[in-house]
Amino acid sequence: MRSKAKKAKGKKAVHKAESDVLAEILPKGPKKFPDDFLPGNLRASDIEEVELPSEPLRIAGPMFGKEEVVTDAGFKYEARNKIEAHFLIYAQIAGQKTARIPKEMVEVARAVKNYEIYLRELKGTLFEAYYKRTLDQRTAARLTAAAFEKLNLPQVPDP
Repeated sequence: MRSKAKKAKGKKAVHKAESDVLAEILPKGPKKFPDDFLPGNLRASDIEEVELPSEPLRIAGPMFGKEEVVTDAGFKYEARNKIEAHFLIYAQIAGQKTARIPKEMVEVARAVKNYEIYLRELKGTLFEAYYKRTLDQRTAARLTAAAFEKLNLPQVPDP
């Protein structure tokens, strides 16, 4: 009985730490892609709209100098490069039905780069906060991954 009580107490503490950290670090939730990462002065003429499918997008690879973004259901889009392909994928993960892509590649690259930096910093901040509360790296990593999944944020590889 003591063993069960000890395990239950530990699970309650981890669950409380999980909710406390998210409420403390992200009281209003995470930043929204792409709106929070694009300049506010873009005109409608500076933006191309692409309807996104409901199936998950993936990069199929280069095709005649462009990157092909596809779904298993048959959707295909030829992105100008890998950065624009990531823009589409991040927009879909963020819940966008229509991706509003700037025509200027500089703006696309800046938005993707700043979003990836934001995600890496957020991951580090969450890991550090969970580690301070649990004093266990494995638990902190698991809680960080669970928070990203709960918030529907993409996993970004380290540079």
